[in-house]
Amino acid sequence: MAIPRLSANKLLLSEADLSVSQTTEVMDLHDYLGCGYTVVWSGGTGTAGNIIVEVTNDLVFENPSPTYTTLATTAVTTTSGSAISGNLFAAAAFAYMRLRWVPSAGTGGIITVRGSLKSYR
Repeated sequence: MAIPRLSANKLLLSEADLSVSQTTEVMDLHDYLGCGYTVVWSGGTGTAGNIIVEVTNDLVFENPSPTYTTLATTAVTTTSGSAISGNLFAAAAFAYMRLRWVPSAGTGGIITVRGSLKSYR
């Protein structure tokens, strides 16, 4: 029986501006069983918005405008904090995944996103 292993975290968004919309680079989920995100934000004033996990089976590197489906949405209403998407095993049924930050209020601050993948080796 193969043993699952968690790959090293990949930095997808580094100290980006929390007051404007942000989109991470795409995570390629081919040959992986699960995946997850860790999101950390701080320094904002009156911060509010949504963290949105999106997935697609479109070939994102060949298609200039792939169609994404929302897998999960987390509302944020604190000036600093963190969120962990956990093991998104459902996402592994898709080829690609990305995370978007969509602010609805607030100024300043930064947001950092790391992604991780779980496979069998």
